[in-house]
Amino acid sequence: MKQRILIALHLMLLVSFSSCVIFPAKVENSNEVGKRVKTSNPALPYLYKNGYKDYEVKPFLSIIEMDSIYIHELRFNAVYSYGYTEKALFDKFGRWDIYVRTCLECEESFIWNNIKLFKDSDELYTVGASGISNCDEAYASVVVFNSKQEDCLSENHEQRDAIIEYFSRAIRHANNNMTFFREAHDQRRDFVKINKE
Repeated sequence: MKQRILIALHLMLLVSFSSCVIFPAKVENSNEVGKRVKTSNPALPYLYKNGYKDYEVKPFLSIIEMDSIYIHELRFNAVYSYGYTEKALFDKFGRWDIYVRTCLECEESFIWNNIKLFKDSDELYTVGASGISNCDEAYASVVVFNSKQEDCLSENHEQRDAIIEYFSRAIRHANNNMTFFREAHDQRRDFVKINKE
């Protein structure tokens, strides 16, 4: 089961949903957070430094080896940096365990395994972080599984609200340290170099 969850996590994070069905999400929080920065893009008139326009949890149906599994992705929309969630995890837990990138696209995901998100709990989580920034959308996102391989962002999961608050706070308090972005750049360069050979 754990292997299937990790495969599903990889597939979902690749954002190449050949085996996934995306369902509409409802915006769960429409309160703007952070400093609004005007853009010249009518699709994204404002981006939010240390914040977001809103957040939503998007369900995906992934089919793996004739089994189907729902995965829920928490998206913070209209972010100034699509790397907010990745950077938050890097700043607290160090370098990621797994890097996933589609070969033909620039879509990537960083995955941390067995990390302790909350001080008052010994629970270990697997967290995948990614983000997108293009002409139509800009978001930072995460998917979270606990040690029992439960999707912690599913509708009725007991940790759902705490995880949303954890990443909301992390975005609001993001610092200007550039170490994550340098290491992510090196990872991308190495990936391209290896795949050209």
